Amino acid sequence: MHPAEAAHGEGVLLATLLQLIVIVLVARGGTLLGLDSFSDWSWCALIVLVAGAAKIVPVYFAARAAGMRNEDAAACGVLMNTRALMELVVLNIGLDLGFIPPKVFTLLVIMAVATTLVTAPLLRLRYRRSGRLLVIATEA
Repeated sequence: MHPAEAAHGEGVLLATLLQLIVIVLVARGGTLLGLDSFSDWSWCALIVLVAGAAKIVPVYFAARAAGMRNEDAAACGVLMNTRALMELVVLNIGLDLGFIPPKVFTLLVIMAVATTLVTAPLLRLRYRRSGRLLVIATEA
């Protein structure tokens, strides 16, 4: 591991945990309850996987078609997962207007948070495999 990457590792973990806490609090903490069966959690896992793939795959192929290298195209696809804040705003409006039932709201909030949280680890994994260094800095 590169020394710069190791030095920022703890800060990145702390920043990620703080972001998760803020997102969960903003996303109506009490409404996040309600997934009480295996079927609910199965749907949740399916939604997270499909949403992640639906963001990553098209952007990857578009970037490759535009002439980007494989690892850079993959990074562009992974970076599309960082749209949770916008998703949460739209979801809250939909819930307030009654367009989204509370259980669907919960599933989609979990999807938004999960796809955002995997962005930095996926980028590190992708660039580590290619032998290129990627240090993701966070503001204190």
